[in-house]
Amino acid sequence: MRRLTLFLILIACAAPAWATTTITWGSGPWYVNTSTGSNNTSCGAVGSPCASLNYILNTITWSNSGTGAAIIECDGNAADATAATVPAKTGTDPTHFIQIQTTGANRHTGTWDATKYRLAVANATALIINNDYTVIDGLQITNSQNGNLQDVVRIGALTNGANQVVISNSILYGGGSGTYYQRGVAANGNYAQVFLFNDLVYNFPSISTSGSFPVYQSATGGVLSVYSSTLIGGYYGLDNLTGTMTAKNVYAGGSTNGDYHGTIGLTTCASSDATGSSSPAGLRSVAVSTTADSTHAGFTNITGGSENYLVKVGSPLVNTGTDTHGDAAPMNFTTDIIGISRPQGAGWDIGAFELSAGRTVHWLIGSGFIK
Repeated sequence: MRRLTLFLILIACAAPAWATTTITWGSGPWYVNTSTGSNNTSCGAVGSPCASLNYILNTITWSNSGTGAAIIECDGNAADATAATVPAKTGTDPTHFIQIQTTGANRHTGTWDATKYRLAVANATALIINNDYTVIDGLQITNSQNGNLQDVVRIGALTNGANQVVISNSILYGGGSGTYYQRGVAANGNYAQVFLFNDLVYNFPSISTSGSFPVYQSATGGVLSVYSSTLIGGYYGLDNLTGTMTAKNVYAGGSTNGDYHGTIGLTTCASSDATGSSSPAGLRSVAVSTTADSTHAGFTNITGGSENYLVKVGSPLVNTGTDTHGDAAPMNFTTDIIGISRPQGAGWDIGAFELSAGRTVHWLIGSGFIK
């Protein structure tokens, strides 16, 4: 009898290891690790990560209970090669939202890093966002293409008047196809309210007017705000076809037909052509270049495959931006893409980076952003 009792106790103690994971609002962090994770219905907890972001979003059970962010932390040295969709979740609102981020140890340091977590997908849109309240922070995302409109990130139709998508501190790297066109961020879902800040979006060659833009909006009732970001390449750089678009402290350069296109409210935005802000003087015709002078951006490296868009001393992008920390959340940030405080000089710098004499990564992980 004692042996039977002991056996039953051991089974009861072991049961949680077989239990199905259930994610609730305000829970977590929940974990993805491409190096050590395994996709099964009990994955996601600390010590038992899932192997892919899409699995934890679409296969693990989600429950409409609790309050706060359901936080997913992505880790691992191997590429996450499965295209991911953030599905519409029941009960999502400003106090019930999904936040997907990288851990400090596996977050990029301002340049693409193939040894850190990256969502790198072949022949498909890498990330589709269909959930009304979603935050993407500090991710590296890329894809290759075998057809048109395989975007890096695409935002679907969201609930009219009740949504907010934030993409911050992230690197979105285009497939670079000379045959197929794509968008870095395609906000083409009606009513989507999208906020981008401290993002690098590059490697988009010019293909046609139908696509190949670093950032694009075509959304009835849509609102897209882009702050302190660096956008390189494309047929157009920042393109607004339908909806309301605002850009502040953005550098867009290297497009073939207009760095800014469509109706866009510009504040201290620089360009490599004549479409940037007219005031202050000197923000137009600033070439994508490693030279740092009044007509050249002064990036650290623009060689394909090893790009580094940190600007140098002497760049016209330094100290010429607008202080936006008093703007409404989530655009009241005070740091750059790797957590350097803004400003470091007489004013904010334009683009994703703030030039600092001693650059040390100061990541602010899990800060939320949803207003």
